[in-house]
Amino acid sequence: MLNTSPDKKIFVGLTHTNLAEMISLAKVLSDLGVAGALVPAPYYFPNSFAMVLEFFQELNRCSDIPIIFYDNPLYTKTWLSTDQLVTLVEACSHFKGVKLTDHDLSKISVLRKNGIPVYAGDDVVAFRSLLLGVAGSMIIAPSVFPAAYQQVVKLVAAKEESAALRLFSQAILPFIHLFGPGDEVAVTKAVFKELGIFRSDQLRLPLLPCSKDRLREVMIAYELGAGSPSPALNS
Repeated sequence: MLNTSPDKKIFVGLTHTNLAEMISLAKVLSDLGVAGALVPAPYYFPNSFAMVLEFFQELNRCSDIPIIFYDNPLYTKTWLSTDQLVTLVEACSHFKGVKLTDHDLSKISVLRKNGIPVYAGDDVVAFRSLLLGVAGSMIIAPSVFPAAYQQVVKLVAAKEESAALRLFSQAILPFIHLFGPGDEVAVTKAVFKELGIFRSDQLRLPLLPCSKDRLREVMIAYELGAGSPSPALNS
């Protein structure tokens, strides 16, 4: 079983082209006490919506693990409309929300109106997503700058958008600007190893290690953000 504090929840990425193996892995996650799974459309296949719907309904029937659907069309090559996302979530009782990496941010308002929690899925549009009322953020920035990002969220909730943008721009945006896209996994692991969060920055092929020059430029942005004034909520 996982040993986590009561106020922390762990969602694990779960993806495969073999549904039977996904169901088996989902059971393992449940047995370990994982809070849920982050699941995209199956990759490789040229999916129709009917294929995606049947795939997730079967996963929903055969597993009780809570699922957040990962709407990531750039990598899955599966583009779902807002109406299709609503249909998918409503058809699967264990679905608890949508992580939105698609830059069609109009989806956020429609999904929220249908009672579906939406989670920001791309650092590049994180601030815009916060302004549109996402329930949370499943991106890199909060992991790198947890205090500053949390304060930005509080400022947005308090309708202090200008103060939120100022803090976001000073402490977080320089890092986002140099961070991606394209080599997020390698860069993230290298940065976390540099900061002492990870013991290793080892990758599995075909991913290649982050170069020293690439790490150096990203760390310049990290240090700039880390040296920003301590975040404080306006009185």
